[in-house]
Amino acid sequence: ALRLAALAPRARAELRADPAAADLPRRAPHFLDLALRLAALLDDHALPPLLERLFAARCWRAADRAAAPDPAARERALRALDPTERRLAAAAAAAAAAFARWKDRSAHRIRPDAPPTKRPRTDS
Repeated sequence: ALRLAALAPRARAELRADPAAADLPRRAPHFLDLALRLAALLDDHALPPLLERLFAARCWRAADRAAAPDPAARERALRALDPTERRLAAAAAAAAAAFARWKDRSAHRIRPDAPPTKRPRTDS
């Protein structure tokens, strides 16, 4: 059987105990990508659910870190993430910026004092 220290029983127990606190880059530089590829090779049915819980628990942390107001703190926080999580954090930051731009533009177009417009009737 293929053994990997990053996915050994002790490491899995630590990941189950507190997925958000796990230092994934220390375990393997591309931990989530590696683990997903190994899941297909290993005859271990417990690994995919563990990885799913791990990723779900860490998703919010990655998105939250992408929105940190201090650029230096944001950079330090992003260094602690797996590359997959960094891509997720970048996507979350881009979505937040796009939403802010949309919200800013829509606030200028909507006039609360304008009367509602009537829609033309389409029935015959």
